[in-house]
Amino acid sequence: MILLIPLFLILEIFLSFSFIDYIGFWPSIFWVFSTFFIGFFMLKFSSLALSHAMRSVDLTSIHKIHTVQQKSTAFMFGALLFMIPGLFTDILGLFCVLYIIYLQITDTIAPQKNNHNQGEEDVIDVEIYESREPKELKGWSALFTKMKIDFKGEKVDVPELIFIKDGLATSTLVNLNTREDYSSELKPTVQSSMYDAHHLLAGNSNAKHKIILFSDPLCPFCREIFPRMIKAAKEHPEVFALYYYHMPLTRIHPGVETLTRIMILA
Repeated sequence: MILLIPLFLILEIFLSFSFIDYIGFWPSIFWVFSTFFIGFFMLKFSSLALSHAMRSVDLTSIHKIHTVQQKSTAFMFGALLFMIPGLFTDILGLFCVLYIIYLQITDTIAPQKNNHNQGEEDVIDVEIYESREPKELKGWSALFTKMKIDFKGEKVDVPELIFIKDGLATSTLVNLNTREDYSSELKPTVQSSMYDAHHLLAGNSNAKHKIILFSDPLCPFCREIFPRMIKAAKEHPEVFALYYYHMPLTRIHPGVETLTRIMILA
């Protein structure tokens, strides 16, 4: 990935100077300022574009929500690329705009005729189990939800963090100044009932740090780190309390459910 940076710079310099040599110095200056202002106004009105897109989307369709997210991401990247001087970045910005147009056309003219056959998920119900309004979100509310989804005829529960403000809803919220992604930073509050004495595996219940481990007995990564966590909790019981819960991944390990039942009975 790092090797692409010098390649990008070489290509940018070559194309830009070739373009300047072809159209002349002053036309190229006009080109740089024009594309900069295009990107600047795109960035300035990005919130308005996102608002319009979210108001027109069907929030019960995961596919359409993802399409809006793709449009928003392409819109932001296109704006930033236009603001960077250089022919190659302008070409990449133009590709972002063309991608947005492509998504709009496919979403409008060629809607999916059969959602289930093409793998689209349908949201059956949404349960909000926690709501927060952190100060750093500046007016946005964070809703921790559990979505009941029909995926190819199978009912599954999917946790989803949704941010809402002034009629807008999004699953991605990023601070452009600090580049902090709140969708990955915010976590739901652990219910006190999870610190159950029957699930306490090592350490004291009043330890400074309480760790809840969800594990699949056949998971190789769990089996690698699990003994070290038990050892740490036993050596420092006042510091660590380790609570264990079975989480069999039946799609990956078909026989793990039977093994888990045996472990519970044992």
